[in-house]
Amino acid sequence: MTRPIGILHFAAIGLLLACAAAIYAPGLSGAFLLDDWPTLKGLNHLASSGLLGDAVQFARESRRVVTHFTFALQRDAWPTAPEQFKVVGVAIHLLSGLALYWLLKQLCALAPSVQTAARYLPLTATTVWLLHPLHVSTVLYVAQRSTALAALFTLAGLGAYLTGRLSCLQGDHRQGYAWMSVGVGLGLLLATFSKENGILLPLFVLVIEGTLLVNITRPPKWNAWASIFLLSPLLALAGYLAYNHQQIIGAYILRDFTLAERLLTETRIIADYLGKALIPKPQGFGLFFDDFGKSTDFFTPVTTLWSTLLVASLLGAGLALRRRIPVLSFAILWFFVGHLLESTYIPLELYFEHRNYVPSVGLFFGLVWGASRLLDYVQTKPLRRFAMAGLASSLVLLALLTFHEARLWGDSLLQAEEWAKRRPDSRRVQANLAGQYASLGFYDYAARTYARMSEKYPRDPTPYLLHAELRCDAPGLPELPLDANIRFRHGERNLGTVAALERLTIYKELNRCSAYKTEFFLMLARTLAENPVYRPDPVNLQLILARLYTVDSQFDAAIDTYELVKKRRKTAELPLTQAELAFKLGDIKAAAAFLKEAESRANAKNFERIEVLRSHLRLKSGG
Repeated sequence: MTRPIGILHFAAIGLLLACAAAIYAPGLSGAFLLDDWPTLKGLNHLASSGLLGDAVQFARESRRVVTHFTFALQRDAWPTAPEQFKVVGVAIHLLSGLALYWLLKQLCALAPSVQTAARYLPLTATTVWLLHPLHVSTVLYVAQRSTALAALFTLAGLGAYLTGRLSCLQGDHRQGYAWMSVGVGLGLLLATFSKENGILLPLFVLVIEGTLLVNITRPPKWNAWASIFLLSPLLALAGYLAYNHQQIIGAYILRDFTLAERLLTETRIIADYLGKALIPKPQGFGLFFDDFGKSTDFFTPVTTLWSTLLVASLLGAGLALRRRIPVLSFAILWFFVGHLLESTYIPLELYFEHRNYVPSVGLFFGLVWGASRLLDYVQTKPLRRFAMAGLASSLVLLALLTFHEARLWGDSLLQAEEWAKRRPDSRRVQANLAGQYASLGFYDYAARTYARMSEKYPRDPTPYLLHAELRCDAPGLPELPLDANIRFRHGERNLGTVAALERLTIYKELNRCSAYKTEFFLMLARTLAENPVYRPDPVNLQLILARLYTVDSQFDAAIDTYELVKKRRKTAELPLTQAELAFKLGDIKAAAAFLKEAESRANAKNFERIEVLRSHLRLKSGG
């Protein structure tokens, strides 16, 4: 039987949420970072807020419909008011804390192994989760609203499921199944359409059932219910991954690591995540970890072997101790289930702290439970008070670490300089520092940072392109020396290279870069396209070339290049652009043919452009 929440608990929860809000408050004044810009740039094309139809349309253009719908509702805050986006991020974090408390409260009411600690375990574990510095890069990084929303709906869905399980245990099966079905069904839907790893919600249910509730009688027809609400989504996930297996494996050609190297490296990363979660250290957190070296075998570096043994041992213990020590089993299996998609074979980038947002719930639950068991062995009052003071001090320390990290996120220049000290070998950190200098008008500092990067990484095209972008804004800066053969034709692959070249293309399209002629950027793009490491994914480079040809009035070359792109990308925009270019060349017949092709692929976004071109063609042809 679950106990009602008393007035002291309400007060404690309110105080906890107020403390968490105050701790994160210094981080609200920070700027947009990294993926924020590409994630939110579509808001440029929306009308002012209040037009619900535009918000729905923006959301439908992404698989993360729920997340993008919330972004669209904040159209007026883009791109001048990042603090408004961050306020929503903190609010979602606080709501997730409430959902977690509800989940853990129901769990402690159901699970025999934790009922002795039911009075303080839910609140304490929620406190650790809400105040832990590991989550700052989820809460204050706007692009990770997807992670936060998926977590909110996952935790709320699990809380509803456990409420239903408790109702069934008390004999009200009708109400119980209603709670369970709505919790898992709606929670799964909202979580998955916030971020893809929301699909793991049924697996979290199975972890709970297979560990903490392993000896609790399940209601009649539970297996039939589970086959619909738990197994069906998981089978759909397995089918999706199997169907797209070749495409997933093929995407490794775009990475600088193989599948085997990724799996080996992730064992070291998991060990690092565990260290950060259980023993957080000052200055150990951040956003950029591109300098985390990959593992090429079990002994390179040798920590790969120890990390692999650690991961294997933990998984083995989690499976073996399901009945003997169910809380420990729950903590371990929950953590690894949470990492199942993002830290295994899908070729994502290797390291991000936000991947621990939901997985850490199990760790902190197990950690607080373990501390409570240790306190049970402390009999003398002075020693018990000392132990309690130590635990309270640990919570205060967590809060202070999080407050310090939030302050960094609130001062973009201080953050960039601090991260540059922490991770001097991270190219993203150094580029972020230079970008912050440039945004404040400190062009000389930015230029020197790019120059150091260019000298340190002579085969990386990105520092040169970033410096060129800087010179578009400050033409008086001296140009960096360039050996295009080494840096571009035979240079190393960097994910930021094509993005930087695209930004330079936009500068030329807007006639905002007098420091370079268009022919120069065309030469760089063509040289880069000859580089074998950039050939596996030629579409973006070909699009850049086509746009640069257009700026340079080489319309025939632009049309031919768009033709190459059409073989890989079946959209209406490409033949429509070709039709517009052919019209500029005066080739009415070709323009009409391209227009007909565009009409066959068109959607609502293209209708206006199509109609304008159609009317121009009628006028030109006299019809």
